[in-house]
Amino acid sequence: KSLGFLELPDDENMLQLFGESARVAIISETCGQVSSASFDSGTIKTESQLQFTLSLLGASFSLGLNQGDLAQQALRRYKSWMLPSFPSYSPPAAMKIDFQKYLRQMFGHLSLLFQNKASLSHPKFEAYIAVCSDALDTMHMIFVENYDRMNEESVHFMLKILLATGDAILEPEEKQVPLSDRLASQAIRVLLDVWLVAGTKDASLWKGISDMFLRWSHRVCVVSQWQEVCWSITMYLERLLFGENDGLDVLHLSTKDATLRPSLADTVHLWYRMLFLIGDPAYVGNPQAYLVIIRALTAICDSLLTVGSTFHPRNSPTNAPPVPTDGNSLLAIFGPWLFEASFGVLKPRKGNVHGLTGGISESDFCDGQAEACAGLCRLFCTEQVRPFRELYLGRFFSCMYENLVENNHHIIVSIISHIHPIFSRELK
Repeated sequence: KSLGFLELPDDENMLQLFGESARVAIISETCGQVSSASFDSGTIKTESQLQFTLSLLGASFSLGLNQGDLAQQALRRYKSWMLPSFPSYSPPAAMKIDFQKYLRQMFGHLSLLFQNKASLSHPKFEAYIAVCSDALDTMHMIFVENYDRMNEESVHFMLKILLATGDAILEPEEKQVPLSDRLASQAIRVLLDVWLVAGTKDASLWKGISDMFLRWSHRVCVVSQWQEVCWSITMYLERLLFGENDGLDVLHLSTKDATLRPSLADTVHLWYRMLFLIGDPAYVGNPQAYLVIIRALTAICDSLLTVGSTFHPRNSPTNAPPVPTDGNSLLAIFGPWLFEASFGVLKPRKGNVHGLTGGISESDFCDGQAEACAGLCRLFCTEQVRPFRELYLGRFFSCMYENLVENNHHIIVSIISHIHPIFSRELK
């Protein structure tokens, strides 16, 4: 339950004493009044008044598709209380008594939307999807706009709520599949954006999101967003390590014009954690997702090779020779993945619905295998200051031999297209 949805305590869920029609009537009347333009939030002066109001507004998010309009009304009022950028931002005075507590409470209420049963045939399905999408964007904005004044408890609470929300959307129960199909891309974008802003180093949170990614990595939208984030961090890291001629001077978020400038130490930690978030690509049971992952790894490897061969480290004399990125260091990070992929190693999990099912065969992964072979060829054909370790050379030549003697035209062409510079090298 530490990563689960918010469950309203009994003292916040007094409406459970009433039947459904009575609950809807009470919530409808409350939402109508509180969300109206004439409502003065200043009239909520005490914590008991605020708590009572939130118990009714929060309950609107759990009513389901039939009452999506009530959830929209409550969401509009929540924006005016939690988003400083909202035109009518005016939080009740009682919120200032314990700002962190009420911020967490209202943020948690929004996750209730994603527990409801969804049906494509429901006449209000499109309207409900719009409310859910609005809620995801609101959760993103709440975190970003309030981050500087949130304490650690609030940051960790919101990250856990977003993890649980993401899991409900990206690995849904059968009743929530329609929500998943429409909101998956937005959910992973919001989660990874918020994760970058938080910059958390909490081991339990990283374990939580890593475990979740093992369940989500079959989705192309997930690995595509992961690839974009890793690439953005890599570009920013290159600027910090190698100077001002390349890379990016800020870390870009997916939100328009939103940027970060973490320190070098924080960036290195974030780069390593985010890169390994994807787990072992050999377990990904979707050929398209697999190809996206392998391309991301080879692109990052290529970029680090290029930047290392042309730029001087910071604070080095301008006439000093450039220091290329060491190929052995890159292979220590990327080698296990790329070598496995180049040998065509796949590891579908037992009992995992995302294994090789639905007519998918190992041959469908040859695009990813060809990309891994090409990436390794480019790496081993790049001039190095230090010789490659014998272990890496042995695996590389073994991989090339096995793939060249196999009758796979696509992979053979990929290797031949990239390996020719190696004949001018003296690899030992």
